[in-house]
Amino acid sequence: MNTITQDLFRFFTIFGLSLANAHAATYSLNPTADAYVEVYQPDTNFGSSTRLATNATFGGGAIQNTFLMFDLSAIPAGETITGATLNLYQVTGVGVGLNPVTAYRVGDDSWTESTITWNNQPSAGLFLGSNTDGALYQGWAQWDLFSSGNWNATADQIDGFLSLVLFEGPSGNNARQYCSKESDLSSCSALGATGIPFLEITTIPLPAAAWLFGSGLLGLFGVARRKRVK
Repeated sequence: MNTITQDLFRFFTIFGLSLANAHAATYSLNPTADAYVEVYQPDTNFGSSTRLATNATFGGGAIQNTFLMFDLSAIPAGETITGATLNLYQVTGVGVGLNPVTAYRVGDDSWTESTITWNNQPSAGLFLGSNTDGALYQGWAQWDLFSSGNWNATADQIDGFLSLVLFEGPSGNNARQYCSKESDLSSCSALGATGIPFLEITTIPLPAAAWLFGSGLLGLFGVARRKRVK
């Protein structure tokens, strides 16, 4: 094994060990704001409700969309988001089939829980994920926000917030209700604990190995250059 090969072997061994020591972390974030909006009450704010709602006009009911906002500032700047799962406790629902509830990113984070209405709701952006538990399901419902590959998590991490909107559909005739962050044990329980929404995020540190990789390559180039000069 020549000297350059030995150097490469030694470098990538150290690089691999550094990556192995870059442990993943998990964060559980409750929403800083959540509310639903309703088409039949376009100027009414439901931000203080103990329930969130999605409705695709089941039985002639009003279309309802749910908004949630999460503060990502608890995630250190030196960590990269590698996964995100939205968790809502579904209390009740009506309808048939497995009509999905779809989650979209909202690019405008200026909405507030106490003022959002149907008439001023921000527009949906890119599709992030869906849940197909069914309208009659009761329990924790989940949306894998990385499943679509559309979420630029780094941009929202820099911005500090992630806003989402949930739609019943895009087609079908179902309605569902979920616990909101205002829920308590008497109005919305989940296995003995409050069913407050949460976003579970997994991250991995930007490893020191990334710096090691760059400096190691520079060192190897230097070694190769010196040998050529000789």
